[in-house]
Amino acid sequence: MQSSDIKKRVSTLFKREHRKLILVAAIIIICATIVTIYLATSGKEPTPEPKQEMTSKTNANDSICKAIIREGDNYKSQGNIFRYTIDPLRQNNDSVFEDFYINAIKKYREVNLYKDSVFISKEGYMDLAENQIKQVEIILDSAYHMFIGKADTMKEYNEIEAAKVFENRAKKIEPYINIDNK
Repeated sequence: MQSSDIKKRVSTLFKREHRKLILVAAIIIICATIVTIYLATSGKEPTPEPKQEMTSKTNANDSICKAIIREGDNYKSQGNIFRYTIDPLRQNNDSVFEDFYINAIKKYREVNLYKDSVFISKEGYMDLAENQIKQVEIILDSAYHMFIGKADTMKEYNEIEAAKVFENRAKKIEPYINIDNK
C-alpha cells in the first residue's frame, strides 16, 4: 500500500509541476508575441506633413512626391517586419528583407529623378527622401557586414555552400550602400 500511495503522490506532484510549466510556457509565448508585434510596428516614423503651395501644378507634383515616398515607407516597413520576425540572417537564401529595403531605396531615389524633371515646391521632399535613404542604407550596411562575417565563419567550418549564400546576399545589397564611408 505504501508504494501505491507514493506513486499517487508522485503522480499528483508531477501533474502540478506539469501545469506550472505549461502556464510559464504560455506566458513566455504571449510576451514574445507582444514584443514581436511592438518591434514590427515601432520602426514606422511619421512622415511630416509638408506645407502646400497654392498652384495646382505644384500641388500635383507634391502629391506625386508624397506618393513615391509613401511607397518607399511601405517597403521599409515590410523590410522591418521581415528583418525582426522572419529572417534573422538565415542562410537558406530567404532574403526577403533585403529585397524590401532595396525597393525602398529605389523609391526614395525616384524622388530625386522626379525632382530633376519637374518643378517641386521647396518643402523638404528631397530632405525627407535623403533621410530615409540614409536610414535604409545604415540597415543594409549592417546586414552587409554581418553577411561578410557569416560567410567568413562558414568558410572556417568548411561550410562552402552556406558561405556562398551569405556572400551572394552581401553582393546583392552592395550597390545600394555607401561602403566607402565605413
